[in-house]
Amino acid sequence: MITVISVLHIVSLVFYILSFISFWRFFVSKRSSTGIRATYALVAALGIHTLMLILFTVNRGYLPLGQFAQAATSFVWLLGILYLIQQILLKEREFGVFVTSILAIVQAITVLVIDYQKPLAEVLQNVLFEIHVSFILIAYAGFALAFIAGIMYLLLFAEIQRHRFGLFYSRLPSLEFLDKLNIRSVLTGFAFLTCGIGIGMINANKAWGFFWEWDPKLTVVFLNWLIYLYFTVSYQWFDWRGQRTAWLSVLGFVVVIVSFFIVTNFASTIHTF
Repeated sequence: MITVISVLHIVSLVFYILSFISFWRFFVSKRSSTGIRATYALVAALGIHTLMLILFTVNRGYLPLGQFAQAATSFVWLLGILYLIQQILLKEREFGVFVTSILAIVQAITVLVIDYQKPLAEVLQNVLFEIHVSFILIAYAGFALAFIAGIMYLLLFAEIQRHRFGLFYSRLPSLEFLDKLNIRSVLTGFAFLTCGIGIGMINANKAWGFFWEWDPKLTVVFLNWLIYLYFTVSYQWFDWRGQRTAWLSVLGFVVVIVSFFIVTNFASTIHTF
């Protein structure tokens, strides 16, 4: 079955890449037929990816969350699902090119480094761990959408401010739409991140005998939480909007990238997943 899982993993990557190419063509041409094909390619990628994750879970007896590559490919699936739901609800395809670029890049990394047969550490074989990681990954998917909305807001704002009404002005949704998407995505992600950290502390106490350790990974995650807490407080109490919240989303997701891809693999001593 490992061979089948591996093939499905690669095929899902191919469809994520095809989806990105189609969304790029749609972004440039604005042809509805191209946008529909891009969505179909994304649906196909997610369908194949879903089958791959199900077979992995059945074969290994646990969710694909216990290693960096497993968590990363699960993040790709969650972000793809979240974006697809958003596209259906809001009828917006314009930032599909940004989302699918992230999906294709991260999925390509997982294809290269994943070990399908590496056993799961005994301390991670519990439901609390799976809930903890699932909540964190949902939070990261929300932050990824907020990051994209923030980048798009800043690009569009720059064009409007300079009175250069080019590609972004003609293709992107309104500043108000992007601002609301950014804020809603961060608030949702922050709620899941807070719950995920809390559940992780409970699980850490059961597994290691302590709630918290200033391991590099945990330290960066705490810093990440503080950034999004600052975003939430600034929005709720000081009515921050627009460029300020866009820049905070960009900063927050840069820290997510550092935490998820760099600290996890090269600096963490106890939190190596």
